[in-house]
Amino acid sequence: MIAIAKAGAKLAGFFSRAPSWFWIGVAFAVLLLGFQLWHSSRVNAVIAAAEKRGADAAYARVTAKAIALERKAAALAETLRSRNNETNRLIAADADDLRLRGPGKAACPVAAPAAPGGHQPPGGAADAAVAPLPDRERVDLIALPFAGAIAFAEQCDLNRAEVLTWRQFQSELAATHAATTEKE
Repeated sequence: MIAIAKAGAKLAGFFSRAPSWFWIGVAFAVLLLGFQLWHSSRVNAVIAAAEKRGADAAYARVTAKAIALERKAAALAETLRSRNNETNRLIAADADDLRLRGPGKAACPVAAPAAPGGHQPPGGAADAAVAPLPDRERVDLIALPFAGAIAFAEQCDLNRAEVLTWRQFQSELAATHAATTEKE
């Protein structure tokens, strides 16, 4: 404790012996430092406010463009979906025209013997890959195309139509996006 008191007395002696111009310089330096700190805080506040305004404006601009692009994509998707649905209806109609069952469909040139009830159920599983072949004695009853082959071709056509629609959507969406971003 005594050591601290002695150090304080020496320090007080130093400050009391300093000339007045030294104290004026110290006061001026402290004043300049305070002014510089105040000024830099004000400048930083102004810069932060300007950056926030700019960021808000940029965010609003980007959001507006994103909403416009989303609306264009939805309209494009709806147009292509209706075209794809029409293509699917045409594919289904063409496949139905080729099927062997139902009124107005392809028929065998030789009439098959009918069951006592007038209807003969098909043999084999309903989900067979192709229709079952008749026995070798009645080869003239084979009528092409088989129902399984028609269903397979129909599914291939539907898949192809969907892929083509998807590719068209992607290319038109990319073109729309490019056109939207070029306007900046």
